[in-house]
Amino acid sequence: MFAKNHCLKDEKSISCCDYNSVTLVWYALKMRPNVSGDLSVRVIVLLVLILQGTRAFNSTVESELYASLLTAYNKGVRPAGVVEASIMFNLITINELIIRAQTFSVSGWFVMSWNDPRLYWDVANPLYTDVNFMFFTQKEIWRPTVVVENSIDDLSVIDDDNVPLRVFSNGKVVWNPPGIYVTNCDIDITYYPFDTQTCYISLKSVGYNIRELNLTLLDSGLKSSSFEVNGEWTLLSTTATRTESTDVTDAEVYATLQFSVTVQRRTKYYGLNILLPVLTLAVLSALVFLLPIESGEKMGYSLTVLLSISVFLTLIADQIPTTSKSIAILTIYISILIILNGLSVVLTLMTLDIYFRNDKEPVPHWLQKLTKYVMSPLACWGLCSKKKKKKIFETVRPLSKKIHRPSTETETETDDTEDDEHQFSWVEIAKVFDAFCLRIYVLLFIVITVVCFMMIFY
Repeated sequence: MFAKNHCLKDEKSISCCDYNSVTLVWYALKMRPNVSGDLSVRVIVLLVLILQGTRAFNSTVESELYASLLTAYNKGVRPAGVVEASIMFNLITINELIIRAQTFSVSGWFVMSWNDPRLYWDVANPLYTDVNFMFFTQKEIWRPTVVVENSIDDLSVIDDDNVPLRVFSNGKVVWNPPGIYVTNCDIDITYYPFDTQTCYISLKSVGYNIRELNLTLLDSGLKSSSFEVNGEWTLLSTTATRTESTDVTDAEVYATLQFSVTVQRRTKYYGLNILLPVLTLAVLSALVFLLPIESGEKMGYSLTVLLSISVFLTLIADQIPTTSKSIAILTIYISILIILNGLSVVLTLMTLDIYFRNDKEPVPHWLQKLTKYVMSPLACWGLCSKKKKKKIFETVRPLSKKIHRPSTETETETDDTEDDEHQFSWVEIAKVFDAFCLRIYVLLFIVITVVCFMMIFY
C-alpha cells in the first residue's frame, strides 16, 4: 500500500506503478527501511517474490530503454572497425529446378548475427531486470549489406521491413529475413534422367570489404532440419563454404559465402513414361524381320513402328532437356534407335525387292558367294538343321548293321557334295537376308542399350 500510495503522491518519481512486484517492493523498502522491520525481513521478502516468478513485461520500461539506446545512434556508422557477421541459411524446400532456363529456386531464411556495442544495457539494473531483449526495425539500427550475387531476378540488398531485428542485452543482434531465392545453376544433363545436380546460393557483402565487414559461417552454415520433401528431386547433401575474392574495380577483397545443395532426380516417372516405351518400340522394330514375307505386311508394319516412334518423341520432346552445353546420353540413345528403325525400313525394302525378283533372272555369282559363306552361316539358315540331322545320324549309326556302313558313308559324301554345289534362288536369298538382318539388328540393339545404360549408371 505504501509503494502504491507513494507512486500516486510523488509524480516526479519513477513510474513504479508500471513495474513488476520485485522492483516495486525493492523501491518501497529502499525509501522506507523501517516499514518491514530489520534487514533480514526485507531480504526474505525479496527472495520470496523472486522465487514466485513475478517477472512481467513492462512497455513503459522498454519504451524508455528504446529511446535511450537510439539517442545519438547513427545507423550509417558500423558498430566496430571490423564487424564479424555470422550467417546461416535454413532450407525449407526446393521449389523447382528448370533445366532449360538453368535456374534453381528454393525457399528458406537466413540467420544473421553480429554484435553492436551501442545497443548494450545493464540487466543488473533493477529497472531492466526483466528486459533481456528488444526489437528494432532495419530502418532504425545498422545491419550488414549483403546480396545474393548469382540471383537472376533480384540483385538488391537483402531486406525485409516486416521482420524485426532481435537485440539482446549484451549487444548481440539476430535477424532472420526469409525469401524465395531464384539463382543461376550450371546444369549437366549428361546422365538424364538419372542425373545429380549441385546448385548454390552465393552471398556477398556489398560496400564493405573484408577489413570492414567479415562474413563467416554460423555453425554448419546450412540447416535442412525443416526441409519439406520435393516430388521431383531428392535432397542428397548440403554444404557451406567461405571464400575470398578480389574485386577488379577497386582491388579490394570481399568475403563470399556459398550455400550448396546437391539433389538427385526421382526416376520412377521417367522410367515408366520415357524409357519403357522407347525400349518397347525398339523391340517391335526388330520383329519386322520375323514377319513372313508372304504375309504382305512387312512394309506396313515397319512404317507403322517408325511413325509410332516419331509421334512418341513428339510427345516427350518437352520432357527431354534442350541445351547445347551438354547432351544427354538418353538423347543419343533415342537418336540411334531412330536410325536403326529407319534402317530396318530400308532393309525391308531390299528384302521385298529380292524376294519378288523373276526366277528366270540369274543370281550373280558374288551374291551366291556372299549368301553361302557370310549371311547363311551368320543367320544359321539351313546350316543349323543340317548339323542337327548329322548329330542324329551319328547317334543312330552305331546301332545299324555293318553291311550298311559303306553305303551310309557314300550317302553322306553325296549330301556334302550337293550342299557345296547348291545354288540359292532369289526367294532363298531373301529369306536368308531377312534372318541375317534380324540377328544383326538384335545384336546392335543389345550392344547399344548395354553401353548407353552402363555409361549412365557408372
